[in-house]
Amino acid sequence: THPKGAPAFHLMGTQYEEYLFRDEALRVLKDHPSDTPLLLFYAAHVGHFPLQVPKAAFDKTMLTEGVGDVVACGGATGSVWPGWSNSTDGYSCRRQYHAMVNLLDEVLTNITDALVSKTMWERTL
Repeated sequence: THPKGAPAFHLMGTQYEEYLFRDEALRVLKDHPSDTPLLLFYAAHVGHFPLQVPKAAFDKTMLTEGVGDVVACGGATGSVWPGWSNSTDGYSCRRQYHAMVNLLDEVLTNITDALVSKTMWERTL
């Protein structure tokens, strides 16, 4: 088992980071009594560098290259995820970032839906 308060090394590589934070927020909401005040701070990480998103989320985004886009977003750090290094399908930094923002919107919808279902949304700041 994992010791409480220790680094979560056991979670490394298990799933996309934003999903780990989403799942923990949803667990806290599920286990918390809806009539009791709760301080839950969700700090999204998805909108920051490195520009990474699961391939399934990227594939949902169908933007084409435009002004300011580049072929590969990895720059000095290499490709955005293993196996992707150049464009064969209109891949661009703008498309990558668009996919990240769409994923954030999906995660926030999951958390909002959980608050609504527990009738906590009306009392949420």
